[in-house]
Amino acid sequence: MRDNINSNDLFNIRLNQFISVLVLLFVTSTLLADVFFISPDGDDNNSGETEKSPWKTFAYSLSEITSGDELVLLDGFYSSGAGTGGIHWDTKIYPDSGQIPSGLNLKQQTIVRAKNPGRVFVDVSLIIGRKNRKDSYIKIQGITFKGGHLYNSSYITIKDTGFSDRFVIGTNDHNYDNSYNLIEDVWVWASQRRIIAMNYRSNNNVWRRVVVRGDGCNMKQCTGSGNPNVGFTVYDSSDISVQNVIVIDRILRGGKGYADFATAQHTKEKNYLGRNEWLGIISVNSEDNAVVFEADNVIPDVFTWKIKNALVLDAKGGGIDIGNKPYNTVTENVIENSTVILSKGSRSDGIRLAPGQNVSLVSNNIVVNAGRFAINSASEFSHVITHNAQSAHYNQAKCTSGCYKVNPFNPILGIWGSELYEPTKIEESSRYKGKGKAGKDIGANIIYRYGVDGSRFGEDGFNKLTEKKLWPWPNEKVILNQMCLSRKSPVCLSTEISKNSKPSISNYINNYLKTHVLK
Repeated sequence: MRDNINSNDLFNIRLNQFISVLVLLFVTSTLLADVFFISPDGDDNNSGETEKSPWKTFAYSLSEITSGDELVLLDGFYSSGAGTGGIHWDTKIYPDSGQIPSGLNLKQQTIVRAKNPGRVFVDVSLIIGRKNRKDSYIKIQGITFKGGHLYNSSYITIKDTGFSDRFVIGTNDHNYDNSYNLIEDVWVWASQRRIIAMNYRSNNNVWRRVVVRGDGCNMKQCTGSGNPNVGFTVYDSSDISVQNVIVIDRILRGGKGYADFATAQHTKEKNYLGRNEWLGIISVNSEDNAVVFEADNVIPDVFTWKIKNALVLDAKGGGIDIGNKPYNTVTENVIENSTVILSKGSRSDGIRLAPGQNVSLVSNNIVVNAGRFAINSASEFSHVITHNAQSAHYNQAKCTSGCYKVNPFNPILGIWGSELYEPTKIEESSRYKGKGKAGKDIGANIIYRYGVDGSRFGEDGFNKLTEKKLWPWPNEKVILNQMCLSRKSPVCLSTEISKNSKPSISNYINNYLKTHVLK
């Protein structure tokens, strides 16, 4: 029988056998992905295989697990002082620390998570990757760290996680891109830091539902010319999607002011800005400006900044300000369906597009209490509501259609609510519901989540407006329990008017007009 098999048939048989072995190895490697446990009360002589027999140090635990395994952190406080170390490369400063082995792919990620989210604290900064070490396919969930840095990374997921001393993606000592990372349901707060959260020289990342608070910085590096203080910035980066990110109650404490949200690009290298978007962002109670965007070099023939459904509440400076020249592009930037409410003492514009930005698209916006001009735009604009502008309602270009100089706080029909009863939505009974450009509302609606949960840049639905409710804010009880230990900012004291409820981010924002602007 064997003599009847020709060489081609024999080759195909052996090829199929080889493929079968590879499939078996793949399935086996998946089945061999194990779960291990670590605890501040553990011991590295334990098996690590059960909650009753956990390991103690990250150095030992992360050297024992392999790609695709899962390390579960039991409740407690982890630090070098406690003998556990952290997830960090520098074992001289942080003894007993180690680094996480990369996963195999997105379906076989190496996972490091808390058994009980919100009850695990690591008093060491999370560092993933080094200059000569690329880390990929790692998921971190449910842990609070003393700061964090994705230094040389790709396909990292940070979920349900807090950082008490800033969080950064990217670095300037290599060009390995730090790409396709997902930051989802995360909170970051810091004191004596000039920038609290940053996407730096890294591309194709998604920041989704992140809360940022800055507690001020009066140190030398935060004061004087060239040292602006920022909540969240996108620097030298492209293809960044910022979705439902909140910068809340940010203060300066003597630091040089800039903005809650910023961009910059000042290098001569190929780290150009382009195709970046801010969807459903919120700036609340800023001591300086809400949004200031600039760059020296941008990707030609594509938009640089796209802002949709942005909400500015009580910024002491200006609202939305886009840079001073067209750089090397003529493609339209976008500011649409945004609501900007400044403090009555503001000295700046509500929405400003500098003289070079003369082909941008500006429509369906509300501006109240501008310290100078409500709409100071080099581009023609349409469908805006403006009120209480100190200098004039419009400057530079003209309104082409659908512009109203009215008070959106006036009661509807003189008997109920207002156009902005809750700042995150335009009321169904509003006179300007559906009266904007293309039949849209005038003003911001931030009711639903942007982006399909878990989706990365470029994947299906990664930046779509979903039908999933945004409020109440995810993890808000844990966020406030942690943030309010360091400073009792206004969000820590907020209660809903109609209910004697505990402070919450959702109540604070949705009742802000009633409790802080219209009181």
